[in-house]
Parts: sequence; C-alpha cells; structure tokens
Amino acid sequence: MAVLTLMVLVLFQKTAGDTVHQTMVTTAPYGAGLDGVSVKCIRSSPDEHLPFSYSRPFKLDIPGVRNQTTTFPEGTTLLVADNTLEWVLPSITEAAGMYFCQGWNTYTKLTSTVYSIIHSNQRKFEPADGQVTKTVNKGENVTLAVIPANNGSLPLWHRFTYVGSRSNLASMQYVIQLSSGMVADGDFFVVTERDAALDDNHFGMIRLIIRGCVAGKWGPPDCAKVCEMCYNGGVCDDETGDCICPPGFSGPNCLTACGKHKFGWHCEYECGAENIIQSCTGSQFGLPDPYGNSCISGYYGKDCDTECSNGTFGAGCTQTCHCKSGTCDGFTGECTGSPECATGWSGSNCQIPDKCPVGYYGSECIRKCLCFNRTVPEGECDRVTGECSTPTEPLNVVLLAAIGGGILVVLIGVSLSVTFACLGRNRRQRHRTKQRDRRSNDDSAEYENNDAQDLRAEGSRPMTQEELPAQFYENDFRNLPKADVGHDEARCPYVEVVATPN
Repeated sequence: MAVLTLMVLVLFQKTAGDTVHQTMVTTAPYGAGLDGVSVKCIRSSPDEHLPFSYSRPFKLDIPGVRNQTTTFPEGTTLLVADNTLEWVLPSITEAAGMYFCQGWNTYTKLTSTVYSIIHSNQRKFEPADGQVTKTVNKGENVTLAVIPANNGSLPLWHRFTYVGSRSNLASMQYVIQLSSGMVADGDFFVVTERDAALDDNHFGMIRLIIRGCVAGKWGPPDCAKVCEMCYNGGVCDDETGDCICPPGFSGPNCLTACGKHKFGWHCEYECGAENIIQSCTGSQFGLPDPYGNSCISGYYGKDCDTECSNGTFGAGCTQTCHCKSGTCDGFTGECTGSPECATGWSGSNCQIPDKCPVGYYGSECIRKCLCFNRTVPEGECDRVTGECSTPTEPLNVVLLAAIGGGILVVLIGVSLSVTFACLGRNRRQRHRTKQRDRRSNDDSAEYENNDAQDLRAEGSRPMTQEELPAQFYENDFRNLPKADVGHDEARCPYVEVVATPN
C-alpha cells in the first residue's frame, strides 16, 4: 500500500516533458556581410514532423539601422531537407540581427522557440565572452558586458522588450549591472557606437533569459516543484522541470556524452563533410529557453574554435573536471591519464558527488526525496534509501496512517484519473502564466503578422505547396483559437514555408 501511495505522489509531482526537441545552428555568428552565413533549424525525435514558423521577432527601431524588418533579408535562400530548414543569408550587413525558429506540438498545444543572433562583420562591440545569450534565475541581478571590436570606443546601450519597444540605458560603459526588478525575460540589449552612423549595422547584441523560478525549482508562479538533476551544464526548464542538455550531451539528466563533434537531443547528429553541419567549430548552437546559445561541447570563445584547456570540458568549457589526474577529455569530461575520480566524486566523467544535493538521493543523485519536515532542510533524505533524515514520517506514511485501505484504493483511482485528464490543461496553464508575467513587465504592443515569404532554393525549380512536406504547411497557427496556443505564438510573427510557381 505504501508503494501505491508513493506512485500517486510521484504522478502529481511529475507532469513534465513538453519541450519541443529542436536545435538552431548558426554558422559564422559574427559574419553578417560575409559569404557562407546561415541559420539551420534541426528537429529531433519525437518532434521531427512538427510544423514550424520562423522569421525575426521584431524590428530594431534604432534611427540609422539599415533594413531591419521582421522577415529574412531579401536574397535569402531556403533549403529544405529531412528534419531541417536552412536559411542561407545574403552577404550583406543587413543580415545582422536576431532570428527565431518556432515548433508547435500538436498534442500538447504548446510552442517552443529557439533564437539565433548574428553580428555584423563590421560590429564595433561584441559580448565579452562571445556568447549571445545570458541566462539567470528569478530574483537574480544581471551583469552584462561587451568588449570593443573594429575600433569601437563609446558604447551606448539600448534595451528592447520582447515586443520591440526601446529604451536607452547607460552610455560609455562596457559593463552594466541591473537589479532583478529592472529586467524581464526576453529583454534584448543592443550596444551601438555613440554618435556614429549605423548604416553598417555595427551594433553588438545580447539576449537575456530569466527562468520563472529560483534555482532548482520549476512550475511558476508558485515554483513548488523540484527540478530534475541536470549534469554537465544542463539547464532546468522552469515550465516543465526537464533538463535541456547542452550540445554534446543527452539523456533525462544529461549524463550521456555524445563524443567529439556530435550533438542532438539523442546524439544523433554529427559535424563534418557530408553531414548535417559542415563544421562544429565556428558555429553556435541554440536550444529552447531557458538554455539559450552556446558552443558545442569541447570549445569556447566568440568563434567556438578554441578547445577546452586542461581541467575544463563541456559546452563553452564551463564544466570542471573532477579527476585524480587533474585532466579530462574536453568533449566528454572523461578522465585522461588515470581513470580514477578525485575524492568525493564518481560517475563516467566524475561529475556525481558523493553527497547528493539537498532534495535528491540514489547512486546518481537523480531520484527526488519525498520529505516534508520543516525542521530540516526541505527535502533532505538518506542518499541510499531515500528515507527522511528525522524520525518524522514522510508525507506518504502520514497518509497511510490517516486513511483505511479501502479509501486509499478509491483515492488512487480518482487521483490517476484526475492526473491524466488535467495533464494537457496544466501544461498549457504554465505557459500562459509565463506569458502574463512577461506582459505585466512590458508594453502591450502587438506584432503584425508577416506575409508569407517566397524563399526558393538557388538553382532549383520552385516547389509547389503540394510538393512540400506536409508538416511545413498544415496546422496554420493563425487559425488556431488563442486559448490553445502557447505563449510564444503571441510574440513571434508567423511565416509559412510556401513557394509559388513561376
């Protein structure tokens, strides 16, 4: 009976798994104006057949900026292949800016959006660490930094809300610090050269991502649920509790290393000639919020072409080796020299601590405690058995003592029915909650839908709608009831994949 009660508690605790499995890869993220710059949206199982929308989220309304629209630049070429869409951008500085790719899950009715940012090759400022996104937790203050490029010297900061309204911030500062009350999820920061013409689109850009909960929690607005334990640089999705793994790792807890130059939600893709991505180096990889953008595992820097040094590994080389030898493989974190882990660590790449963080237990610290005694740290339990750390009984035992066996069986049946019946509704409600929170912090301006673009593969006959894969044009977002669409539908203009005949 205790086991059955525990099953009910777990079902109520876990209603995750909504994130659309897609990756956006940007080649030459600092090369707008040069040849060979592209953005590619890649879908992974089980979402390889989901419909897409894509474009730019808003206009950069700064006087002097050239041809910033909510569509792809004129001259863009669209290439369609299995599970992928690729936009080859023209070699003009007008290609600089932010792009998005949005997938829609027809079962959960939720959307998931991945963003990509491309700087001009004439930029005068760029993010200090080379990474175009910054992720923080709810309530945390924000520090943003740029460095000069191409003789930039007088930075002027602009802040765009997610609907595109602009305000000017500090000038003459390479680093700005903002309190949590001054920023909102989706804020977009643009840095221009003060008193200089903008006809070369020389601005630097950073997109801010704010999780809707404090670290380790999910489910806004109350954020009462505990995240999955995310290893190797994975980030907890504040709306599902799932881990979004960095490029180069996979699995529910990001414990599976893909290996050198491999990526995908299931490690199914690889970089190199004749592969889906020609080169991992020089490319940035975007994943759904709150992860953002990073290099693939094993590299760091603006161009993602500098290998991790001894003692670090992972995407952007942000993870620390815990090997007795002091060195590890930069792509996987596995120990080199000696396979032994340093004292206090275990696992295939020595990232699992001997003492689990509060709220977790098990050999890999991925099982969640079910303890509710407030006299000890919340959720603390024995690492091996999961038993609560004080004589006070966990909640499931209290329930067993309070009700009879017959009543318990009835409750289990009702609980299971309610859980599965409300699963889809609860997931949609979490996304709508985040939408309301964002709108309360920003202007109420709305986007205008874009006209469908005619983007044709260079040197090929235009495809008719009948020839396009069905997933690219069915389920038109514009005709869906507003209540059934996730929060990103309202903030991203829709562009169909449609090619017209001559």
